[in-house]
Amino acid sequence: MNNYTNVSPETSKRVKNVMKELSYKPNHIARGLKTNKSYNIAFLIPDITNEFYTEIYKGIYAYALEKGYIVSLYEITGNSSLYESILNLRPDGIILGADMPHEILEKLKNLSIPVARIGGIENENFKMKITIDLHQAMIDAIDYLYNIGHSDIAIITYRNDQDRRYNGYRDGLEKCGLEFNRNKIIYIDKGENHFDQGYFAMQEFLKKQVSITAVIGHNDLVAIGAMKSIIESGLKIPEDISIIGFDDTKTAKYMNPSLTTIKIPKFKQGQKVAELLLNYLSGNKEKTINMSTELMIRDSTKELGIS
Repeated sequence: MNNYTNVSPETSKRVKNVMKELSYKPNHIARGLKTNKSYNIAFLIPDITNEFYTEIYKGIYAYALEKGYIVSLYEITGNSSLYESILNLRPDGIILGADMPHEILEKLKNLSIPVARIGGIENENFKMKITIDLHQAMIDAIDYLYNIGHSDIAIITYRNDQDRRYNGYRDGLEKCGLEFNRNKIIYIDKGENHFDQGYFAMQEFLKKQVSITAVIGHNDLVAIGAMKSIIESGLKIPEDISIIGFDDTKTAKYMNPSLTTIKIPKFKQGQKVAELLLNYLSGNKEKTINMSTELMIRDSTKELGIS
């Protein structure tokens, strides 16, 4: 069962045939007691209602299950007792979702448990990671908007000047010869979830009557919240304001209008981060896998001058 080299192929085949006939499944608890492993991976995320993470979880789960591991999903909100409970379960490895609380990252960096992270976390304490070039993705989004006639482009973002989307926004404007204007930075200041954050941020921005023809949201949910605010203000999408999101969640294409967005391969990202972590546990010390994005053009963006 463990593919030892001192077992002949004939014997191995006979054992596996009997296992199949008897529908035998290994007992992971007993196996763990013998090997001092839990065969459990902990996936930590900041928001269990965000479908971006559930798609990544499905990819992690599919790959890990194939390799004999189970994956436990935890929503981390800074609750220290939950954090301690996770450690008491002795996971063999931990996978971090994006936007994790700083205090959790600080606690994890001193553990002996291997930690892998998905794109979105800027923390060099965790070298094992899946990287997605969000900086270039934002440049591509600005370039697309510029090529269809937009020059007054805003961004809805968090107050983090190190964020790759934010820096991609600045560099994208410069690449297209457009002026960077802080009045077109729409900061997220309130809201319990991404929808609310986008909604309230855009609502406050529209009161300022700053002239824009397009806006890019930090992610799809923020963009969808902003869409609601734009429509409630009496403006039309994309006739008055074009809007772009990030992630390409399942909800995006069913919006009215359907949301133009940067597609991040979420399920595959989950598979790859699980592969990276489990390979590390098996002795393969590869640290980074790079993945690309794709611009999904839908109905929420419009070429200026086209009626």
